[in-house]
Amino acid sequence: MTVTPNEATASLPKATIMVVEDEWIVARDVQQALQSHGFDVAEPIANGDEALGVATRQRPDLILIDIGLSDGTDGLLLAERIRRSANPPQVVMLSARADEDAMLRACAAGASGYVVKPFQHSQLLSAVLVGLARGRQERTEREERRHAATSLQSIAADLVRRQEGEGGESRANLMNQLSAREQHIVHLLAEHHRPRSVATELGISYHTVRNHLRRIFRKLNVSSQSELLRILKER
Repeated sequence: MTVTPNEATASLPKATIMVVEDEWIVARDVQQALQSHGFDVAEPIANGDEALGVATRQRPDLILIDIGLSDGTDGLLLAERIRRSANPPQVVMLSARADEDAMLRACAAGASGYVVKPFQHSQLLSAVLVGLARGRQERTEREERRHAATSLQSIAADLVRRQEGEGGESRANLMNQLSAREQHIVHLLAEHHRPRSVATELGISYHTVRNHLRRIFRKLNVSSQSELLRILKER
């Protein structure tokens, strides 16, 4: 079947894709179909250990993995190992099994998609596009967390200096007192979000945000949101 590039793939940034499949005909078909859309697809790999090593070294954007490889590798366990790595690639499972148990295991392993053989190229492409979109979202969230941590370290240092002068080194790092969710809330406030928009952004209730703020005030020893925002504004 010939696959023609469409607007969805034409608008995507270049992505590298790895295929782990021991059925040569299926592997070659997947490779050629995705290459026709402009994806960079390396030669398929049929061995689980080799696939793990290549994934670690080359760090593709997405890996398609057969659920049962002929060398005895459990594709779901391989997917789970890959997804536990630092800044992991996305994983889409390929399988002749359409049972609910296999699909649930794939989800638990961190796979972003599950394509049942035999499949149409459109189904394969759809799963790949969803996986790549999820990968971009995860990268954005990791970058936001790194940015928030850096910003909050500076804010915490200001709080220490303001409350204790330059002798603040003896006090425990205030940042360590905030949970990941509290850090995210302070980061959003620093970007001029109001509590209600913070609630919308995080998908939680306004009441929950207010509870988080009360804990933040207590931990950072500020008396109000305006005092906290003034410190944020000074940064």
